[in-house]
Amino acid sequence: MARRIRRGGVGQHTGVPEPFARTVLDVFGEAGLRWLRQLPETVAGCQRRWALQVGQPFALSYHYVAPAVRADGSRVVLKLGVPREPGTPS
Repeated sequence: MARRIRRGGVGQHTGVPEPFARTVLDVFGEAGLRWLRQLPETVAGCQRRWALQVGQPFALSYHYVAPAVRADGSRVVLKLGVPREPGTPS
């Protein structure tokens, strides 16, 4: 029997807009829930690893996408997505 995923308030607890959180849960299920819960830590890890200053995310759909600035001042975009099993369609 599949476990029912509680969808309400996930965005609130992960710092992402609720519509984005709902979309991720609807599309990716349990994997999406785990990813959303780890997202703040993942973004912080990217900031440390690449010396980034990450801005507010763009309008989100299926991936976390945000403007960022590297230590040398160059502008980049940070894009994070729910990991998938090899061979599954993207």
